[in-house]
Amino acid sequence: MNERIKELSDKCGLAWTLKTEQDVKNLVEFAELIVRECIGQVEKDIEPELDDSDYAEHWNMALRSASNEIKNHFGVEE
Repeated sequence: MNERIKELSDKCGLAWTLKTEQDVKNLVEFAELIVRECIGQVEKDIEPELDDSDYAEHWNMALRSASNEIKNHFGVEE
């Protein structure tokens, strides 16, 4: 399990309810689904066809960077 997901589950008291290996797998899957939804919300605003403005280029770079930071922070693979 990703350490950050484990820390958050401990913080909200879920560690006490994780009785089986399947419980742990379910928690990890649930957390990853939430993280992927967040990533999807960031990535939906990436413009596939850039105009030549610096603003558009920086906009896409910022969104990709945010998406990658979220993935790295929670250890979510592509």
